[in-house]
Amino acid sequence: SYIKPIQSLDEIMNYFTADLSGFRRVQVFGDVHGCYTALKAMLPDGELEPDTKYIFAGDMLERGLENRQVLDFILRHAKDKNVTFVMGNHDQRMLDWATGNLVPDKKGRIHLSSSFKKCVDEIMNGLSEKEIEKRKKDIRDAFRRFVQAYAFTFGDKKYFVCHGGIPSLPQMTLISAQQLMHGVGSYAFHIDEAYEKNYSEGKTQG
Repeated sequence: SYIKPIQSLDEIMNYFTADLSGFRRVQVFGDVHGCYTALKAMLPDGELEPDTKYIFAGDMLERGLENRQVLDFILRHAKDKNVTFVMGNHDQRMLDWATGNLVPDKKGRIHLSSSFKKCVDEIMNGLSEKEIEKRKKDIRDAFRRFVQAYAFTFGDKKYFVCHGGIPSLPQMTLISAQQLMHGVGSYAFHIDEAYEKNYSEGKTQG
């Protein structure tokens, strides 16, 4: 049977925590934003090493000048066992664009930022209509592998990676994807201080 009865919500109110003890080291990268040269500078000889776990914490594209190279990097490594991409708001917008799911306003208009338009123009430049559709499919396939957040253990410590800043982690399954991507509060809000305070008060799970 596909239906399994449960006796308590605790049976499903959980999330997977990856054990990364099999890796020599773990590298976590913040917003790459289309800066391929900077990304390669952080990698030994500009390449990925099989004994290292790579976690990219969202916003791989837009704003930078090397979006095409970064996209090619994503497409090459999206299925690698030692690579995890976490979804950021810019990544979600790219996926929405590639799937035709951008939300119009009340007048049916789609509003795109100038930086997003430049990004799309760059990654699609010189492609035929057929090649553009193929590139969109590649984006859909790769970006659908992105995760909302990534919890892992390494050494004797636990880690949690998401794109947006959150003030506490009482139960990951109760945090919306919107908050994990966009965070809580304005840019002026000191999320690190809020998290430290909540942690000291026992408002974050161990």
